[in-house]
Amino acid sequence: MYAVFLAVLISCGGKSEPVDTSNIDTDVADADTDTDADADTDSDTDTDTDSDTDTDTDSDADTDTDTTPPGILPIGDPCSDDNQCATGVCWDFSDYDPLCFGAVCSDSCITHQDCINAFNAAGAPFPQGATCGLDGRCDPVSSGFGAFACAR
Repeated sequence: MYAVFLAVLISCGGKSEPVDTSNIDTDVADADTDTDADADTDSDTDTDTDSDTDTDTDSDADTDTDTTPPGILPIGDPCSDDNQCATGVCWDFSDYDPLCFGAVCSDSCITHQDCINAFNAAGAPFPQGATCGLDGRCDPVSSGFGAFACAR
């Protein structure tokens, strides 16, 4: 094995002088030729079973009859905060006119048509009345959704 290594070393750029290989051990009889006669019969039989049983011991009955969970109110539902609406827009009339009140879930918009489409899909009585405000929120006052009033 050493002779082969030296021959490769020499052919790969080593010195081109003759190499004395008389001291190289070429005895291959000492090579480990022992093969394991014992067949490996060890098999992994991991049978770990999870016996944890999770049981809910909450005995509180859900008496809430509202089918819409908080935070996902649809367009047209009364609201008091953007976080309550599925669209993230709670349109509050008092934000636009301090003498008026009433708030419903609305939608964001770029064009009036965005509002008409959203309010039509939500089932507004007059979806064509919804308009896109300068703030990018649909004004629902003329859509038929919500209850609004103004003190004049």
